[in-house]
Amino acid sequence: MSKVEQLEAEKLELKKELEVTEQMYAELFDEFKKLKAQNLILEADIKELKKEKKKKKIKPKKLKGADRYYSLYSGKGPIKFGNCNVEGQFLELKNNSNQEVNIGYFVIKRTVGEAIIEVTLPKVTIIQPMSKLLIYGKKSPSPKLNVPNLIHDKVELWLTGDIMETVLMDEMGTVVTSIVQKLKNEK
Repeated sequence: MSKVEQLEAEKLELKKELEVTEQMYAELFDEFKKLKAQNLILEADIKELKKEKKKKKIKPKKLKGADRYYSLYSGKGPIKFGNCNVEGQFLELKNNSNQEVNIGYFVIKRTVGEAIIEVTLPKVTIIQPMSKLLIYGKKSPSPKLNVPNLIHDKVELWLTGDIMETVLMDEMGTVVTSIVQKLKNEK
């Protein structure tokens, strides 16, 4: 192959590469135009949504009852606090074990600010396996739940407030379980 033929072959090869490159650029440019058009449509949609959002003034939802509180639970062992009514009607204790547990002579201490209620449970206060026990104050509405319950004479209603801390201690004063219920910030 002569030098001229070799240069002609290279020229032909470069011409083919140029055609492929031009085709790629044409396709990319078409894709760019499509994306730009889609972007303009999206920008228009965003502007429209912003206008609608300004028109609609969303009012925050007022929380009611237990939804107004955060509940932080802690404790080791099978006995835990469950749903402790934020209106002070009852406290719920759950036995998560496969054996009945006697919490007789255990002490429940509920603190709200500087106010404290401290009560000792009766000698025989048994929570059945995988069951609950509700402890009511004597002025609580009559229990309608199908759960064993105890109405404590020394408590009218359990204390309520923005921050409620309730602790169950055994006869030795060791904390068995606790719950802190804190009012959420409402705007």
